[in-house]
Amino acid sequence: VGVTASPTTPPPSTNPTTVPTSSPLVPTLLIPRPLNKVGNNGSPAELFPLDACLGDCDRDSECQDHLLCFSRDGTEAIPGCEGLGVSATDYCFHRP
Repeated sequence: VGVTASPTTPPPSTNPTTVPTSSPLVPTLLIPRPLNKVGNNGSPAELFPLDACLGDCDRDSECQDHLLCFSRDGTEAIPGCEGLGVSATDYCFHRP
């Protein structure tokens, strides 16, 4: 039994690209995102786990698998994010 490619799908390339063409981390790692407080204590549930530069997280488990929760007391800078955000609000980030 043979497999026929979809007429709308291009054939795979024979040479790999030097830089990945798609990754869920590319925007986070290459383009700083603004800090944005979108929830707290797991609410609203549909937003958790949080993506990079989103808060308020209280522990790493409230962030997507590849991210950590950056705990802060004021408006300390968060790697990969831009802006001050809300004072004493913790945000998810990708450890550089």
